[in-house]
Amino acid sequence: MTAQESKLANAYESTIVSALTADSSSVIISVDAAPTDSSNTAITGSVVMYLVLDPDSDSSREYVKVTNISGTTLTVVRNIDTGGGGLRTHAAGAKIRQVAQAQHFDDIHDRINKIINEGGTAVVTTGVVKDEDDMASDSATHLATQQSIKKYVDDTVTAQDLDFQGDSGGALNIDLDTETLTIAGGTGIDTVGSGNQVQINIDSTVVTESSSDTLTNKTIDSANNTLTVDADEATVQNIEVDNLKSGVLDTDISSVAGTDTTIPSAKAVKTYVDAQVDTKDTLAELDDVTITSVGDNDIIAYDNSSSKYINQTASEAGLATSAQGALADSATQPSDNISTLTNDSGFITASTTDTLTNKTIDADGTGNSITNIEDANIKSAAAIDASKIADGSVSNAEFQRLDGVTSDIQTQLDAKGDVTASSTTTFTNKSIDADGTGNSITNIEDANIKASAAIDASKIADGSVSNAEFQRLDGVTSDIQTQLDGKQASGSYITASSSDTLTNKTFDVEGTGNSISNIDVADFKAAAIVIESEGIGNNDNDTTLPTSAAVVDYVANNAGSSNALVADNSDFTLTDTGTATGIHYELDNVDTADWNQGGIALTSVGGIFRHSQTQDSTYTVASTEGAVVAGPISIGSTATVTIAGTMVIL
Repeated sequence: MTAQESKLANAYESTIVSALTADSSSVIISVDAAPTDSSNTAITGSVVMYLVLDPDSDSSREYVKVTNISGTTLTVVRNIDTGGGGLRTHAAGAKIRQVAQAQHFDDIHDRINKIINEGGTAVVTTGVVKDEDDMASDSATHLATQQSIKKYVDDTVTAQDLDFQGDSGGALNIDLDTETLTIAGGTGIDTVGSGNQVQINIDSTVVTESSSDTLTNKTIDSANNTLTVDADEATVQNIEVDNLKSGVLDTDISSVAGTDTTIPSAKAVKTYVDAQVDTKDTLAELDDVTITSVGDNDIIAYDNSSSKYINQTASEAGLATSAQGALADSATQPSDNISTLTNDSGFITASTTDTLTNKTIDADGTGNSITNIEDANIKSAAAIDASKIADGSVSNAEFQRLDGVTSDIQTQLDAKGDVTASSTTTFTNKSIDADGTGNSITNIEDANIKASAAIDASKIADGSVSNAEFQRLDGVTSDIQTQLDGKQASGSYITASSSDTLTNKTFDVEGTGNSISNIDVADFKAAAIVIESEGIGNNDNDTTLPTSAAVVDYVANNAGSSNALVADNSDFTLTDTGTATGIHYELDNVDTADWNQGGIALTSVGGIFRHSQTQDSTYTVASTEGAVVAGPISIGSTATVTIAGTMVIL
């Protein structure tokens, strides 16, 4: 059979396009539907696939092997089962179907036999495994035995040493069998070994790019370095004048041309500014001002023709004189003043009597006010809302209850009862609702509270203190906070930053809000951890945890031994979750077959294959399945065989 994987197509069935005669063993045939795999992807190219022509006809059934697929064109080798009747004739439209065939299982067995012998008693090493202590063949296509690997590694390691060299001290070496390389720290360097690594760390004395450090007795030559200072990340402090490079400090600004490569001293700046100010400290000294024959009330104006500021009289500037200003406030404006407005009947003045029509005056407008409104000024049908009177608390309905009152209301109320604001009265059988509208009870003193009142603590302050919590105050002899602070100061309490050793404490990790993090191997009790030197094999229990090294060492020492498969006493099995013990076969993640003591059972995807000498129980071939039963077959007298699908007996 073939050494490559046989392609399977779930429920593949089609028809041939053209008739086939019984005279050609290798042909190319066309089918109506191209084969696809379990993921509905077309099967194409040089593949191996087994099909049946006319599967439902005993007289025409023929088994073929597909060697190449190109769409709906199949290259096939016919009559692969010579005992099935030989070459047959098939009409156009005849069915072609994939069912479970002996060839499928022969291919599976051939591939399994590449690893395990046919009897299942040993691993096949020929062409697969090499036993070479020196690994001389250096093969990339073979596996090595455990013994040869161990011998090669032992010999290699024994003969090896590690050559190394430091900055000083010359060439050195470590014998890997007998010596240990120690990686020691030095100034500013710490080394920490953990597991299979050594970590080299710099200590707090070393200045790093991101560290915050105060440098002492250090010299930084800015001529050979670039010093960059970001306001958000770093600062340079205590720089003095003498720290500046020669030539950077300018002590006489007036003597040199202004540049961006020098910094003036404070004295140089003052001297320069004072000298400049002394020549420009009056209007006359300014370059863009011309002042001549200054008089009272002259103003400064800009003269566009001379591009300078000049002094002018009010008349020259075209401004109103004091006399014109007085006229501007009068009722009549002369034609030579600011405007030519004339007061007539169309203008409102402070003293005129006018009737305004279609005017809106906003009393809230800026600068507006309306005063001296009298009753006669209010419209008879104004219906002013009562809420606009006084503080607005009286509604129209309440106000209208005054209708019909014949005398002073308070006088009438005082005469109706003996309870007044100043009377002393003892109420009997009365309930006063302090929450009632308009009600309030005030000035309650300790004497007003019943001795056995037992007021609930939840009614005091914000109600968060219960009676039980309140009663814990019983027996307190001094200020509670003072006592608590004293306890805390003595170290009796655990704080967020304190270092404490807890004794006889139980911590519930699943408790609300609880969590434990950053647990290291060193935090476990010694007896709870199995390390490499102790070995997992000596700690077969559920009360300890192995380290990674212990697991790796155990697997290395116990996996792949030469006696893993021993006839009638094997500790090696092939299983699949949810299936019987045996060989589980799947194709493209689809379960197709299980091989156990009852034979090879294919799923509804792969059909059914059974090999059984005696069938004494109920046996059913489901409608979704096909069955190939290899004999000899003995069906018991009480057995029932139900064939809902297809059954072929060999």
